[in-house]
Amino acid sequence: TITERKFFRTYKFLLDNRDTTTVPGKNLLPIYLDEKLSQYYYKKDPKKEKTILLAQKDVNFGSYIANEGLGQYFKHMYYDINIYDNNIFLVTNQFLSPICDAAPTFYKFFITDTVVVNNTKLVRLSFTPRNGADMLFEGDIFITLDGHYAVQQANLTVNKNINLNFVKGLTVDLEFEQNPDNRYHLSKNTTLVDFGLTKKSNGGLLGIRTVVYKDYEVNKALDDTAYVGPAQVTLENAKDHTKDFWAKNRFDTLTTAESKVYHNIDTLITIPSYRRTMDVITLVLAGYKSFGPFELGPANTFYSFNPVEGFRLRVGGRTTPELSKRYYFETYAAYGFKDERWKYFMSA
Repeated sequence: TITERKFFRTYKFLLDNRDTTTVPGKNLLPIYLDEKLSQYYYKKDPKKEKTILLAQKDVNFGSYIANEGLGQYFKHMYYDINIYDNNIFLVTNQFLSPICDAAPTFYKFFITDTVVVNNTKLVRLSFTPRNGADMLFEGDIFITLDGHYAVQQANLTVNKNINLNFVKGLTVDLEFEQNPDNRYHLSKNTTLVDFGLTKKSNGGLLGIRTVVYKDYEVNKALDDTAYVGPAQVTLENAKDHTKDFWAKNRFDTLTTAESKVYHNIDTLITIPSYRRTMDVITLVLAGYKSFGPFELGPANTFYSFNPVEGFRLRVGGRTTPELSKRYYFETYAAYGFKDERWKYFMSA
C-alpha cells in the first residue's frame, strides 16, 4: 500500500492517527488543535463585554506557519452564534435565524414530535426554506412547553443547493441548560464546516469549533472598572500551563485522535525531510528562507534583467522577531553586468 512506501513510512505515525467516529462516514486526520479557557463578562445596559483569556494551548508548527494568522482566520470563519439574533453570521455569510420575527415568511415549519427531557416537555419543530436557493438553515429546534417557549436545543444545517464557496457541508448544534435564574442559557455550541474545492470532491478540510459554557453567574453586577481597557485581554502566563492543568480544567473531553495531535506535530517538525520540504515551500510562497534571527530573500529578486543594468544579481534579507521585536534591519547588495556597477541598500 501507499503507506508502506519508504517516504510514507517516515510519517506513518501521523497517518495512523485517524478518526472515524467524530463524523460518521468520514476518515479524518487531525492536524491542528487550539484550546482556550476564558472568563467572559457581560453587561446588558449599557452593553459592555470583557473576555479574559486564562489559558491557551495550540499546535505549534514552528516558524513555518504563523499560529496567530491561523487563529485570526478561524475567528473570521467561525463566529459565536446566538439563535435569538435576527441574522446569524457564519462562514462570511448571513443566515436568517429560524426564530426571528420574519421567519414564517421564509421558512416552512412542521411539528414533528413531542418529547420529555429532564421532566420538561418539549416540542420538536422542524423547518425548511420555502426557497431552496435562499441563504437559510434547515433542521430542528426543540422548544419548551412550560409557558416560556425557550429554545433548549437546535440542530441546524444548510441546503446543498445554496451557493457557499468551497463549503460542501455545514452543521451547527446548540445545547442549552437551565440556570438558577430559570432561563435557558447556551451551554454548548458545535460548528462543523466541510471545506472542498467542489461539492462533489471526496477529500478536503474539515473544521470543528466547539465552545462550552459553564458556571454562569447571573444578575451579579460588576463595577464599571472591570470593563475598562481592551475588550479582550490575555494573561501573560496563558501558554505556560501543564498537561495536568488542562486535564483538570478542560470542559470537554478530547477524542483519542485529538489527544495525540500535540505530540505528533512536535515530532513532525523534527523530521529532516519535513523541514527541507517546508523550507522550499516557504521560499517559493513567501520568498524568504529563515535562518532564525535572519531570513534571506525575497527569492524573486535574486536575479532579473533590465535594459540599463542588463543581467542583475541581488542578494539580501532582513532580521526577524527572533533577533528583536523592537528593532528590524533590512539590507541587500546587487550587481549589474551591463553597467558594471554595485548597488546596495540598508535600513533600520
